[in-house]
Amino acid sequence: MSGHAPFVANVDPMEAATGDAPTRRLAVARLALFGTTLGRWGTGLLVAVTLFCFLGPVFYRTEQVRTNIEEVLASPNAHHWLGFDGNGYDELGRLMLGGQSALEIGFVAALLATLVGTLYGGIAGYFGGVLDSVMMRVIDTLLAFPSLLVLLVLFSIVQPNFSSLVVVLGLFAWLVPARLIRGESLTLRTREFVQAARLQGAGHGRIVVRHLLPNAIGTIVVNTTFQVADAILALSTLSFLGFGVPAPATNWGSMLYDGVDYAATGSWWLLYPAGILIVLTVVALNFIGEAVEEALGART
Repeated sequence: MSGHAPFVANVDPMEAATGDAPTRRLAVARLALFGTTLGRWGTGLLVAVTLFCFLGPVFYRTEQVRTNIEEVLASPNAHHWLGFDGNGYDELGRLMLGGQSALEIGFVAALLATLVGTLYGGIAGYFGGVLDSVMMRVIDTLLAFPSLLVLLVLFSIVQPNFSSLVVVLGLFAWLVPARLIRGESLTLRTREFVQAARLQGAGHGRIVVRHLLPNAIGTIVVNTTFQVADAILALSTLSFLGFGVPAPATNWGSMLYDGVDYAATGSWWLLYPAGILIVLTVVALNFIGEAVEEALGART
């Protein structure tokens, strides 16, 4: 980060014991978002996409429940900037609606994965020994299964909707953060502030939640941004394969799937805008993750 010394993940024990380290890390993270080129671009892109999806419908009102058969595949014009899709929905309004579900599912699934993975990895790393070995073998076993194949099998059994997509994507993505936080915990559990907490009579749960995890906040924040991007990509892939949210709801992956059928006929507005928005969102989240990682010196 230009003009600032790198901030490393392993902080001074006295800072960690007073609780200053997590606050300082969050301050550096804020600086990364607005004080670096990658951070500014990533934040700007993500804010722009979010405003487009959630604030756009306030100014560009469309009917997204009932179809307009007379306007099926109508080309873009002055009143409908991206025309209509094959079902008679305004395409620009559809992009906004699809973006809402993509961002909501992506963020909630990523938070769920981060929460489960952080607690699991923190416990494994703190206790170590046999418990750590068993818990890590569980992760290794689950990682051996092809993720896309497992997701397709699950959604062939469970009806895809907002809740099921969040739960399945979140509970399947916790494996990576669990391994990362486990590595952090193995290092932090030997620090003086953890030993001091033990001598003061702090229980295992308190040490993990109040001492280990706050001092792994750099890794947690960085990984969460990448988790959101991965969740959006996974959702888009599933939706492209026909396992998206049920109509009249939609997301960008479903729109890509529908647009492929009309791409050869010259209906470019049904394919490219959704793909561009997916790319912009994922790039923005990766920019933010890289900027925060550089500023925090988090080990991923």
